[in-house]
Amino acid sequence: MLMLKQADALVDADAEALVDAEADALVDAEADALVDADADALVDADAEALVDAEALVDAEADALVHAEADALVDAEADALVDAEADALVDAEADALVLAEADALVDAEVSMLRPMR
Repeated sequence: MLMLKQADALVDADAEALVDAEADALVDAEADALVDADADALVDADAEALVDAEALVDAEADALVHAEADALVDAEADALVDAEADALVDAEADALVLAEADALVDAEVSMLRPMR
């Protein structure tokens, strides 16, 4: 009977060890699944963040290109206005010189005419 009790105790110990091993294996499997799920979620989040970052970089690059294009257009418009203003000043100066020359010629001609 003693041997039977010892055998039962041994079987119980073996059964407990088996249950413990199965529980440990189950915990390990669940932990692995959780780690895999967390890793997948992290990879997905990183991929989404990368896509968002690329979209932001693209948007900033587009904004920079537009700003540079606007600045170039403004500079060209300013240069055109300056050129037109210079041309107008030159034309007015030429007209003034011609008017003064005409007035001078008229004055000299009237001085040269015999007085009546």
